[in-house]
Amino acid sequence: MTSSLKTLVASSAFALAASIAFSAMAQTPSAPVTPTPSARPHGKGMKELDTNKDQMISRDEAKTRPRLAKNFDAIDTNKDGQLSHDEIKAYRKAHQGERKSNGQTQPRP
Repeated sequence: MTSSLKTLVASSAFALAASIAFSAMAQTPSAPVTPTPSARPHGKGMKELDTNKDQMISRDEAKTRPRLAKNFDAIDTNKDGQLSHDEIKAYRKAHQGERKSNGQTQPRP
């Protein structure tokens, strides 16, 4: 292949890729999907669970989230009966990818 033909092919591929990217960005965005509170036990979700505002999730507070309650002992690494944001974050990081089942993402604990 000559140099000019290679340049033409590369330029065409780039133009095609750019047009696909721009057309994808130009599409009308759908309504944003807001996760349910049960899928967000940290940040805003953790604040909602933390009814006594001590920045920790007790076993009683976790009862409203079945997955969190089920995995409470595994998440509570320091065994103080409370879940901190760091413990939840570490558990989620350690168990990434395990929540997928049958092609559907399961809520995080």
